[in-house]
Amino acid sequence: REALHGLSEALVGPVLRSRVVTGLDVNMTLDDLKDMVDYNPAVDRCLIRYNLAQSTAHGCLGGIRALVGSELRNKTLVIQGLGNVGMGLARLASECGARLIVSDIDPAKLEQAKSLPTTVEVVEPDAVVATACDVFVPCAYGPVITRDNLDSLQCRYVASVANNVLESPDLEKSLAQRGIDYVPDFVINSGGALRVDSLVFHENQITDTQIEQK
Repeated sequence: REALHGLSEALVGPVLRSRVVTGLDVNMTLDDLKDMVDYNPAVDRCLIRYNLAQSTAHGCLGGIRALVGSELRNKTLVIQGLGNVGMGLARLASECGARLIVSDIDPAKLEQAKSLPTTVEVVEPDAVVATACDVFVPCAYGPVITRDNLDSLQCRYVASVANNVLESPDLEKSLAQRGIDYVPDFVINSGGALRVDSLVFHENQITDTQIEQK
């Protein structure tokens, strides 16, 4: 709690002199966000009422459709990490008829994924990068793609939902040389940012369908 209070004070003041709009991320809970809002009124409370992971997942789905074509049926997606965004994307992709291969260190999340309305296969975490697919979707901690494992990739596209997927920026060129298109995190997961913009400035008028289309 003290660390969160210190962060909110550091941001709202000498850095921004205004307000902070923040949402949930890895290891940050809704209670943490509520505590920041209660402690510092300059932290915007609008995101307490909205799950940004859903919007991020819709944006990711739209980005993947743009890569492979609008039809996901019979396309194979490897989703590494079944957190809020990864599981949300798996659910949306399954509803579109995609074939899913998933990996996570949490057995409960793997069981949840198996209940989705499509074919779901599970692979071990240490085998996920080398699993053949149309789109590899890292949704876990980076770096995921390194100099040591790049040659083992068997995909046409990498949709980098997680942050810092590449061990170093120059690996993007190495992927291109192998005929693999790489979409960085700030593009493929921008659905959350679109939702924030709508919540803060446009009375939340954007729909999930519109997020997918953007």
